[in-house]
Amino acid sequence: MRENILLAFGESDQRAALTHDMNGSWYNPETSGQGFNIEILNNNSRILGYWDTYEPSGGQQRWFTFQGDIVDNLATFEIYSTSGGVFVDAQPPEVTVWGTGELEVYGCQSGLFIYQSEAQEVSGEIPLTRLSASTGACVNTNNKTILKTDIP
Repeated sequence: MRENILLAFGESDQRAALTHDMNGSWYNPETSGQGFNIEILNNNSRILGYWDTYEPSGGQQRWFTFQGDIVDNLATFEIYSTSGGVFVDAQPPEVTVWGTGELEVYGCQSGLFIYQSEAQEVSGEIPLTRLSASTGACVNTNNKTILKTDIP
């Protein structure tokens, strides 16, 4: 409880450091069937990820991938649409630029995913909540200094 519930009380409306501590799964609790996986790499300067969502006109599942740069705790990236391809086959998927996006986090448990697509003339914001367990600096026990006297 200390490492999950209490951390939420520390959230603010100020952008937090976008580091590898934010890696993992995120989702919007207001919608079902959507999720994000975020990976911060290269000394916290690059972002890679995927967005699992649905077609706006129907219930068909759709995947996007994204990658870009992180500057001043703001990730900016291109979003790619993928189609085709066959698992365990020599047919590669078709990858095209779908739009652009930004990601900012406000602590270990909340963030905002902003997207815009000229191809489909859509844009929006998706509030995010952390789904996977907090790691790294987001976990209080990882910040604790262990003294020799603490070891039995």
